[in-house]
Amino acid sequence: AIAEFMHGFITPQQLRPDAMNNQQLQAAVTDLGLTYGLATRWTAFVAVSRQRYNAAPDGNVEADVALPMVAGVSRLAYNKPAMTGYAAPEPGMWLGLMVALLTWNWFRRKNHDRQLGGRFVTDHIKS
Repeated sequence: AIAEFMHGFITPQQLRPDAMNNQQLQAAVTDLGLTYGLATRWTAFVAVSRQRYNAAPDGNVEADVALPMVAGVSRLAYNKPAMTGYAAPEPGMWLGLMVALLTWNWFRRKNHDRQLGGRFVTDHIKS
């Protein structure tokens, strides 16, 4: 029954045979899960032990615990450095910097030419 309800989520509402909306489908799946003790998309079950394992939790000491390496996994999968890659900027960053520099230079020259009355700088240089 849960499979049919879950299939209803991917079926457009007007094509569903029972015309249930998503909230009704979710409620039906949740009810089935709770009634029969099933884990569904909206239900989960937590196992709680009645036995007390640590009578004095205030005396706990935190420590790193070494985990065994998983068989078949390369050593490169462990202890990765915090920063990967290269220190140089990406090519897109270089392009952006170049465009910004050229735009700044263009505005600077345009403003400088305006201050000279529209004449080129080379007109004022005499050998």
